[in-house]
Amino acid sequence: MIIRQPIVSVLGHVDHGKTTLLDKIRNTGIAAKEPGGITQQIGATEISVDVIASLCKNLIKKENISIPGFLFIDTPGHKAFSNLRHRGGSLADIVILVIDITSGIQPQTIESIEILKTYRTPFVIVANKIDTISGWISVPYGSFLLNIKNQLESTLETLDTKIYELIEQLSNIGINADRFDRVSDFSSSFAIIPTSAKTGEGIPDLLTVLVGLSQKYLKKDLVIDQSKNGEAAIIEVSEDQKTGKWMDIILYNGILSVGNTVIVSKKEGYYQSTVKSIMKNVQHGKNQSLKPVKQVSAAAGVRVVLNEMSDIVPGGYMLIIHEKINDDSIYKKFEEVTKVNITTEKEGILIKTDSIGALEALAIECKESNINISNAEIGEVTKSNVVNISQMKKIEHRCILAFKVSVSSDAQEEARKRYVKIIQGNIIYDLIKKYSEWTAISFKELEEAVRKQCTNPVIIQVLPNFIYRKSKPAIVGIKVIKGTLYKNTPLLNENGDPIGKIESLQKEKESLDTAKEGSEIAVAISDAIYNKNLFENDFYYSNLSLTDIKTLREAKILSNDEEEIIKKIITIKRKKDRFWGEF
Repeated sequence: MIIRQPIVSVLGHVDHGKTTLLDKIRNTGIAAKEPGGITQQIGATEISVDVIASLCKNLIKKENISIPGFLFIDTPGHKAFSNLRHRGGSLADIVILVIDITSGIQPQTIESIEILKTYRTPFVIVANKIDTISGWISVPYGSFLLNIKNQLESTLETLDTKIYELIEQLSNIGINADRFDRVSDFSSSFAIIPTSAKTGEGIPDLLTVLVGLSQKYLKKDLVIDQSKNGEAAIIEVSEDQKTGKWMDIILYNGILSVGNTVIVSKKEGYYQSTVKSIMKNVQHGKNQSLKPVKQVSAAAGVRVVLNEMSDIVPGGYMLIIHEKINDDSIYKKFEEVTKVNITTEKEGILIKTDSIGALEALAIECKESNINISNAEIGEVTKSNVVNISQMKKIEHRCILAFKVSVSSDAQEEARKRYVKIIQGNIIYDLIKKYSEWTAISFKELEEAVRKQCTNPVIIQVLPNFIYRKSKPAIVGIKVIKGTLYKNTPLLNENGDPIGKIESLQKEKESLDTAKEGSEIAVAISDAIYNKNLFENDFYYSNLSLTDIKTLREAKILSNDEEEIIKKIITIKRKKDRFWGEF
């Protein structure tokens, strides 16, 4: 039994300093004068206990540090966080939530907190950019607690104001937090650590808090047994001409060796393969390079090639077999780890992402925004996706949210034909925002698009004494009794006989495309002949097809009056075919 490093991920709003903070943490070895104490791994950075002890020497003694270091996930954001999944949650043992102290909580901050709540992942809050506070005197890689002694009283008052504003914002979304040195119970209050990702100030305090929380609350989760089956999370899957297919993984339990039998999850189910090669960053003096290794122990970020690699997706799971396991146990294990917790409805949009974790993250935000999901898939948006979503009854559900995935040219063309909206993006919050804007602004346009492809229900009456031409075409004055009259609407009479099509509409010498209920206008009707099939004072109806009725009803755009018109038209049609309209 050994203790592995806690795995740390970074989340937060765009431009709040996530990447800068990670870059500064990577350079802590230089600041601590501990060469080789930082190892750049695949998708992660390992910081040794020696670096932590050197940087935090004024805050914590090395003999009080029992963890071997930290494994920081290099890529900040949802992808790195949500793709590291196990036991139905996130693999990250603890998360750093970065908030710009000058701008406070932003939409992506809330989005991150909701995801953390869903995965039940502990986190600390970094109040970043303290160097921007007026009058602040920075000490690179200095301790915040020590450095506040050097600040002017007015500067500290400004800092406290900013911190209390942040505490209030967090409280408003259900998060109890305080500055880390004022927290008496870390199990009931989240720690806020003021830092500057630009100067490295506050990083010793951050690392000290992470050590304390890990050793007090996470220690049982960090114990691994190398004789047991190993486990890994798949971050990326790719290929190139030189090496072929490969995947980047985080090994979080056990050991992985060349030749090991592994079971890997794919889009549907799982399959067995063997490890062909393992690549890891190896230290050579001050330099590191990617080299083949025979074996690695958790926790580690490595690149792996299997003898068989097919249909593997990011966010998947790999089980390394060291002891016998029966088929039922394997099935239960993979079901437990790879189960996607997304609630789908019969009516809803389609979401497509590049990974399992991202799929869950997007689904969480959809749920928070009351957006129904009918299906959730990984991979490119295809023509069949568009065809399927175009069958949704409600217009607002004929939409595909595509997070970090491409859209095939066939799908784009089909979407134009079927009035399906595809919204692409690399930020989940932006996708939700764009969807809301689309439904608010474009719903009317989409309704018009559906109406233009159909004949719409309408009743008109020919006005007496307004016969301008008797035929070829007949031009008469009419009144729209119910519904809206569109150009090109075919008409039928009370007996169910077709009489022609509306070729044009005109009012006071102005051409129209539509005329609403109550309008009195002149129309030209092809094939109609006055006093033969067209008579003054008679009522005429739009000649709806079964397809028209079905499309309009499924779109949920018909008014009560229009439904009454349809019922009347069905009655008229049944004079010719008594079973017409039974669908």
